[in-house]
Amino acid sequence: MLADNMTLLKLISGGLTDTERTALKVGRHSALDCEVSIDPVGDADGILIITSGPFTFQLKKIGDDFKRGNKPILHLNLKETPAHLAPYEVNPWLEKHTIQTLYVTGPNTYDTPDIVEATRLVLDGLLIVSEQLDPEITAGIAAEILADLPLREKSIIANMNAIELDTLQTILDRYVEGKGISIRDGKGVMQAVWSQLRESHRLKLVKK
Repeated sequence: MLADNMTLLKLISGGLTDTERTALKVGRHSALDCEVSIDPVGDADGILIITSGPFTFQLKKIGDDFKRGNKPILHLNLKETPAHLAPYEVNPWLEKHTIQTLYVTGPNTYDTPDIVEATRLVLDGLLIVSEQLDPEITAGIAAEILADLPLREKSIIANMNAIELDTLQTILDRYVEGKGISIRDGKGVMQAVWSQLRESHRLKLVKK
């Protein structure tokens, strides 16, 4: 079930960092209007800054520019808000400020190694949440898939990154179609399955 009042219509970025380039790729993949902008303060209604920790000097400078332009800013610190829960924080902020053109920025991978995967997870989830997919449908189908999956497959999916996860979309789409659910809901189901498995079945390195 989709709502027709989605706030976000356009995504812009400078394309200068790994976070910014990933944001543009996700937007284009989701058929959003996307644009590389050299004047984000003038072109955007608001800015989303994704980090895993405090601001770098450059990111703080960008945030200060938006403050001077009286534009809304949301700093998403992934050490405080996990990526799979972040869309539920970002979407109300978008709606509150009626943000239709969003500027997304954040660090490079040499500062934050997991930033590409995290940015993709945040924005994919945001597009799903902002379209207001029926949570009962998504949770119900995801639960069925999780119940049917053998332990080995659960472990494999849990340890995939966001890009590798795309290879499962066709399989999950067929499963969802068999339940009479739309393909757009299928994307939400995939996100729910992956997020839950990452919490419960992801391999973690133990330091000695």
